[in-house]
Amino acid sequence: MTLLHHPMRQVLLIQHYSQVLESTIMKELAVLKSELATLSDLKHCIEFLSAEYDRLKSDLLASDDKIKILSKENANLTCKVNDLSNRLKLIEQHSRETNVEINGIPENKSENLNSVVKQLCAAISIPINDSDILSCTRVRKIDDSNPRPRAVIVKLPTSRSRDEILAGVTKFNKRNLTNKLSSSHLGYSTNKSPIYVSEHLSPHFKALHARTRKVAREKEYRYTWVRNGRIFVRKNDQSPAKQIKCYESLDNL
Repeated sequence: MTLLHHPMRQVLLIQHYSQVLESTIMKELAVLKSELATLSDLKHCIEFLSAEYDRLKSDLLASDDKIKILSKENANLTCKVNDLSNRLKLIEQHSRETNVEINGIPENKSENLNSVVKQLCAAISIPINDSDILSCTRVRKIDDSNPRPRAVIVKLPTSRSRDEILAGVTKFNKRNLTNKLSSSHLGYSTNKSPIYVSEHLSPHFKALHARTRKVAREKEYRYTWVRNGRIFVRKNDQSPAKQIKCYESLDNL
């Protein structure tokens, strides 16, 4: 009888293989338990992330609703601000409706602007009295480096008085095409310079008027003028007048 077929030897081999098998199974079970524990932790992580996702999604939807509400409120406020801004611009212009602005009058320290204005009105055959000049003053230049004299603002009692002076200047210049209104007509003997009389525009409309003149020249519009604080252009004698209310209006010329 060989050792392999010896009963005791067989028992020992069976016990050995049983122990090896049991050890292997235990190791695999340990690995499986570890993996199951990992899966359990992963499950908890997934559940946590899912809950966080739901919370963030809910917060995002709530924020989106708030943004829509705020955007609507902002649009309404913007409209109100624009409306108030436009009203303020009109009020600023309305406060100047009886004023004329005179440019080109030479400056000197001893000047009497009331007398100069009366001389101007006499030259255009629209005489006025001291009582008709409610105020008369020079205003600061936008660009201090500009050598031109400061403009003179004259406040008159009515817009009709203003219109009479403006019409008088226009008629004078048409009658004297080669000798339009200048400083010489006001008694200044040296440095003859042209005198311009216009409606007194607020800063907004003055800038808009300047821009309108530039665009009108570029697009070959023949006429640009101001009437009662409103700006108009006309392409030629046959075309209708167009009012320029804002900068966007210039895009439609």
